[in-house]
Amino acid sequence: MGTHGTISIVGYSSDNDIVASCMKAAFNELLRIENLLSHYNQNSEVSILNREGRIRNPSKDLLYVLDRANYFYNLSGGLFDVTILPLLELLSSNSPQEFLNEKIKEMQELVDFNSIEYNEYAVFFRKKGMKITLGGIAKGYAVDRAMEVLKKMGVKDALIDIGGDIKATSYGHAWIVGIRNPFKKDDIISKVNIKNQAIATSENYERLHVFSPRDLRPLDVTSATIIAREAIDADALATMTLLIGPDVVELVSELSDVKALLVMKDGKLIRSSGFRDYEV
Repeated sequence: MGTHGTISIVGYSSDNDIVASCMKAAFNELLRIENLLSHYNQNSEVSILNREGRIRNPSKDLLYVLDRANYFYNLSGGLFDVTILPLLELLSSNSPQEFLNEKIKEMQELVDFNSIEYNEYAVFFRKKGMKITLGGIAKGYAVDRAMEVLKKMGVKDALIDIGGDIKATSYGHAWIVGIRNPFKKDDIISKVNIKNQAIATSENYERLHVFSPRDLRPLDVTSATIIAREAIDADALATMTLLIGPDVVELVSELSDVKALLVMKDGKLIRSSGFRDYEV
């Protein structure tokens, strides 16, 4: 996942060693997921799949994330597509424009989630040269898994923040989370209360790899923040929102327990129905 994170635990124990053991267990779970799903780790399942075009006996983690990726692929009309990696690699290669123009169409044809076959026995690509990146969804999943580790250890009041993918659990209060201004990093444009929920922000000014895979058009949304029950959903929906734009507000309104805040490139804020109920 290649990012920094924090874990906050409240009221669990006055013994610092016990609290430290909980944090260590949660961070170990984050590392486990990264070692499975990051395409930057050459020994991960994803990297093996990308190199060889198939992998046998995939982990339940990989299968679950692919299932959710498939859901968001369909929900977005194909815009959220984890098979975009060949196109990303081409466009970040600093190759001459003439070469890029020749190769772009070829790489776009590899962006096709429907050409992934997966089940409990294997995952494989139906097109040679396909690759996946789970960067828009796996971090949220890792946060969910780390929170489950804490809960199993008896922690009832905690917040995990991994590079802006946040999940909170509590029994008596809400956690206040600030949403920063994408144009002025030190400014906060909104604060929200979350309780037993997740929140994720995807920012196009930092993540220049977020663009429409179909026509490579620039995006109108500079920042997208999603509140959802699970961090994996908030993570994917935040990325998806950048791709779809303001029309996502209507879509989000039809999803249970999901709220959105968009910051447009002109600075305008667009909130989905009910988002203001979380603001403080």
